[in-house]
Amino acid sequence: MRRLILAGAVLAFTVFSLGLLDRKATREPFPAHSLDGAFSLAEQRTPVLLNFWASWCYPCEVEAPLLEELHRRSQGKLRVVGINSGEPPATVRRAVDSWNLTFPVVLDSDGSIRASYRILGQPHSLLLSREGDVMWEKRGPLIPEDLGSIQRLGERTLDG
Repeated sequence: MRRLILAGAVLAFTVFSLGLLDRKATREPFPAHSLDGAFSLAEQRTPVLLNFWASWCYPCEVEAPLLEELHRRSQGKLRVVGINSGEPPATVRRAVDSWNLTFPVVLDSDGSIRASYRILGQPHSLLLSREGDVMWEKRGPLIPEDLGSIQRLGERTLDG
């Protein structure tokens, strides 16, 4: 039991010392390409929900309609952006078409965006303020109750 507690303490120290939990001001002007052309996160003037997903990920497919609903409901007050890492553009396009997604989907072909936000799995969502601060995070699929929280936080950052 002592070894387990010690191992947990060492792991916690390592995580905190590496800064894995510190995601303040992470909106970087990374160069990116969406399925529809160039994309710049730095040029976004509203809060942005980044959603990391993969075409083979069933929970990602299940949450896709919620992301699309949020995109349609937000009316320019919040931007939904999908981030797909490492899959060929044709595979990503098939998933986007099959799931009826209309929000931008960025191709993170080398995994650099995923690495910059320290994303280890998918689905994974980050709500960024206009300044790039991570305001909200969810590991795992979104649920309907998350949409209200995301919208309220996004609107609050626009008002403040």
